[in-house]
Amino acid sequence: MGGWTATGISLLAVFSLWGTGHPIWVSFAVAAAVLNFWSHGVMHNHAMRSAKDRHDRLRRAMVEGGASQEELDRMDTKIINIDCRDADSAPDWLVWVNLPASLAGLVLLIVGIVVRLR
Repeated sequence: MGGWTATGISLLAVFSLWGTGHPIWVSFAVAAAVLNFWSHGVMHNHAMRSAKDRHDRLRRAMVEGGASQEELDRMDTKIINIDCRDADSAPDWLVWVNLPASLAGLVLLIVGIVVRLR
């Protein structure tokens, strides 16, 4: 699941469980939302750092290759986009934090819907 999607689902779980008389489930949903938000942010930071390193290596190669200042300025004004290669830079343990938190948020949303419909 996407980071914002998983966080949104967990937040929906919080709202669906709020006021149902199940404070433990609400606490778990809040914890899932916080973990989803945190792990998504950290994974994004790893990917962004990887993209920035790739950009810096390319710029250094341009300088060593004798690029003009105009070319370097044009390179510096480009937006640094995250690539598929950059997404692999996130450590595996972080994925193992994000996956259970995402699944917990989804399950708690389903529980919240069932509790509300009863």
